[in-house]
Amino acid sequence: MSKTDITVATVGCLGNIPFKVSSKTYQTFQDMSWSSEASYSTHGRHGKKELLEFTGFKADELSFNMFLSAFLGVKPYKVLEKLNKMMKKGSIATLVIGKDIIGTKWVVTKLSRSFKHVYKDGALISCEVTVTLKEYT
Repeated sequence: MSKTDITVATVGCLGNIPFKVSSKTYQTFQDMSWSSEASYSTHGRHGKKELLEFTGFKADELSFNMFLSAFLGVKPYKVLEKLNKMMKKGSIATLVIGKDIIGTKWVVTKLSRSFKHVYKDGALISCEVTVTLKEYT
C-alpha cells in the first residue's frame, strides 16, 4: 500500500486541531459531553416561598477525551502543545463534527493530561487528555 492509497476520514476539528482516522492514524475524541444551563435569581419573601426569576442562560460547557498515541500515528506532545497554546492565548475556535458546527464559538478553559507511556529518554508515547471548552459569547 502506497501513501496515496491511504484514505483519511476527517471526523471534524476544533480550530486547527483535526479529528481524523485512517489506516495509519487515529486522532479523534470520545466521551463528549455538552451541557447547557438556565440562570435564575432567587428572591426571598416574608412568610412565603422564595420567588424564582428567570434571568437568562449561562455559557454552555463541553468536554471530551482524546487518546493520543504514537502507536496510532499521532505525535502526542505536538497536539498537547497546540491545545495548551489555544488555552493560554484565549484562542476562540469553532468546533466541527462531521459537517455540523457545534454551538457557536468556544474557548479552551481546562486541560487535564494523563501520561500513559514514556520512553526511557523521556519522549511521550501516549497520553489521554480531557479538554474542557466554554461557549464564547
